[in-house]
Amino acid sequence: MTEQTGVVTVGSLESEARGQGARKSAGKPQWFQLPWWTVAEYLDNLPRVLHPPEILLLGLHADIASWQRGGGEYLDRALVTAWELVASEIPDRDFAEPLTTRDLLPVIRVLEFGSKKYAPANWAKGMPWSVCFSCVMSHLTKRAAGEIRDDESTELHSAHILCNLLFL
Repeated sequence: MTEQTGVVTVGSLESEARGQGARKSAGKPQWFQLPWWTVAEYLDNLPRVLHPPEILLLGLHADIASWQRGGGEYLDRALVTAWELVASEIPDRDFAEPLTTRDLLPVIRVLEFGSKKYAPANWAKGMPWSVCFSCVMSHLTKRAAGEIRDDESTELHSAHILCNLLFL
């Protein structure tokens, strides 16, 4: 059986019921099935001659792995790290300044894109955690490979990561 790309495969656009947030997940990897702590442990042993975004990416991998293993507090850490990653990718940002809500503008653009693609506030209906987790890992993997922007939305992968972490 071949799934059609672009077809809603999770939830429903028509339903307002809790847990029915729609996603077009056909053909996308189910990252939640991979025990991410194994990847994080490997990454943790790599040489640390890295630039700040790469350090943030390593931190995200570790925090997500710890959260997946049951460490609820690590989701909060991952949220802050993802926010820092978004801020680090804003052109001409003064890094002497602390994080501000202004750094969340790329996240707002991702939410606006999702609102057009699915439905306004579709995410608020909820969906299985595995869907959001898989989206986080898909964008994180692409960002770690050096791809800065999502092909479809043209927004930062880091903003997509933060959005899906917020959904979790």
